[in-house]
Amino acid sequence: MMHPDREVGARVFVSIEEVRKLAVSTQSLVESVEAMEEARNIATACRTFMREYKEGDDPRVLAGILSAMRADVGESVAFLVQMLGLRPPSRFDVSPFEQRALDVLAGWLNRPA
Repeated sequence: MMHPDREVGARVFVSIEEVRKLAVSTQSLVESVEAMEEARNIATACRTFMREYKEGDDPRVLAGILSAMRADVGESVAFLVQMLGLRPPSRFDVSPFEQRALDVLAGWLNRPA
C-alpha cells in the first residue's frame, strides 16, 4: 500500500472496483448477518470512492477520499478479523481499527435475542 499522495488514480480505481465486486459476491456466501453487514459496508465504501473520484482529480482529492475509504474498510476488516477469528493480510494493518471492531463486536454479542 502506497501513501495516498503517490497513488495512481486509474490503478486505484480498478483495484477498488475489484474489491467492491468481491465484497458484493461475499454477501451471499456468509451465513452471519453481521459478516454480511460488514461485507456490505466494504462494498458501500468502495462504491462511494468510485462515485467521488474522477480520473484526473488533484492528487490531494484522491488522497482525501482514499484515506476515508481506507478507514471505512479498515474498520470492517478489523471487525471481521475479530468476529471470525481470522488473521489479516500481512500488508494490512488493522491495529488502528481494533478497538472500534471490539466495541462493535461487543455490541453485536450483547444485543437482545
